[in-house]
Amino acid sequence: MTGGLACWHTYGDWFSVHDAAADGAHVEVRWQSWGRSGTCIASGNGDYQKCDYDLKEGYQIKWYLEIWNGGTCVRGEYTTDCTDDVAVCI
Repeated sequence: MTGGLACWHTYGDWFSVHDAAADGAHVEVRWQSWGRSGTCIASGNGDYQKCDYDLKEGYQIKWYLEIWNGGTCVRGEYTTDCTDDVAVCI
């Protein structure tokens, strides 16, 4: 499992998620903010996804970038509360 990249973009409230390798695994971002939550998935094999959300302004978002092989999380990175653009690679 080579890894993945995810970015949170505050202008427009969206994630970009990229699976960095065609290795059979996939990349997920799980997020929470102000009573809402969701998952953005790049399905594997070098896939890229853009997931748009309309979140309440002025509140922090907490999110996790994870690599999954089938139903098993094989690696993860926790990004604490943020209100600015953030990029994470694993």
